[in-house]
Amino acid sequence: VDTFKIEIFKYDQADPTKGLAGAKFELYQKDSSGEVITDSVIERVSDTEGRIVIDGLDAGIYYLKETEAPENYICSDEELTITIPDQAGVSNAVSVKFANSNVPHTGGSGTGMFTVGGIVIIAAAGVMLVISRRKKYDK
Repeated sequence: VDTFKIEIFKYDQADPTKGLAGAKFELYQKDSSGEVITDSVIERVSDTEGRIVIDGLDAGIYYLKETEAPENYICSDEELTITIPDQAGVSNAVSVKFANSNVPHTGGSGTGMFTVGGIVIIAAAGVMLVISRRKKYDK
């Protein structure tokens, strides 16, 4: 009886040669109504080179979903469909590459400068208001 394997490579979208450790995946099958077959769920975490190997699989249709991204990366919500044909090749392996992008940086020094500038403008407007009222009442 032939068994097959799925080889997953998790990498940084900006550098396709940089494997990412710590990505959590679920591999599962679905029944004819599209529901996940719970006893088919296999969970794995990518190693230091960004690789996961799941072997001992039968031919069929599988679904791969990232459940947790490595630190500072965005978790993909994509469900990837993988079909393992009866003849998957000499090595009986199907290879999958899965990219991740960094979490976008927000804030930074520009935000601080705008905040300080806004405070200065509001303070200047307050001072001008006080001065104009004093002039009004001094007359």
